[in-house]
Amino acid sequence: MKRFRLVIADLWLGCCVALALLVQLPTDAAPVSGKLEVAPPAAILTGPYRDRAIRALRQPLSERLVMIKTLGEKGIATLKELAFDNQESLETRWRATTALGQVWPKEALPVLEKALSSDEWFMRNAAMIALTHGSRAKALEWSEKLLDDKALVVRTAAVQAADRINAKELSEKLWARLHAKENFRNNQSLWIRKHIVRTLSKFGRPDDTPKFISLLRTNDSELHPYAVKGLERATGQVLGGNKTTTYWKKEKWLSWWRDNKKSASN
Repeated sequence: MKRFRLVIADLWLGCCVALALLVQLPTDAAPVSGKLEVAPPAAILTGPYRDRAIRALRQPLSERLVMIKTLGEKGIATLKELAFDNQESLETRWRATTALGQVWPKEALPVLEKALSSDEWFMRNAAMIALTHGSRAKALEWSEKLLDDKALVVRTAAVQAADRINAKELSEKLWARLHAKENFRNNQSLWIRKHIVRTLSKFGRPDDTPKFISLLRTNDSELHPYAVKGLERATGQVLGGNKTTTYWKKEKWLSWWRDNKKSASN
């Protein structure tokens, strides 16, 4: 499962890069494109540690992690050096940071916390992803902090981290961030709001029932399936069957609320 998440994170990095270009981030944050190189293991296991690490980071994810582990304890210092080297590409630095967290979660914590305080959005993004492979307490702490980050991709990574560690403690803040003005553009939802509602739907606290109902009354149809899931979890009820469309589930829940609002609110 963790390896699957890193595959998704690699794809997510591409989305982050595209967003960076769209919002015109400074040129020092722009990526230097490069292709994955599937090298034979023998080629990666020879030469200076830095060269070996760079070659390993260019591999597809499954091979990458295996090769990184062969670096041993010296690999931690090498990846740290690569992660904070401004002369290296965005991809190399991002992958060095995430690899540190997955292969050496405990030892990497000081490095990850430094990255989480970086001025560069992709370093904060990578470190937030990496942190979920280690200490839950630290992941919870930084997820709460980065929900207020100025970069949309970093805020989204914080929401996803809260989801992965089942951070019910952040429910109230997630509801508040759902309605934060920076999570809208031209009065339209940004993608982070879908991630927030999906996360909250998994927590599904009974007290959140009126909030999920309110989401069903909005025009943001992308939020409706997760609001329905949240109501099912919060109330322990399922309205409609597997073939019932989200629209009709929404209508059933709104009707249920009209009939049960008083008792459900007590």
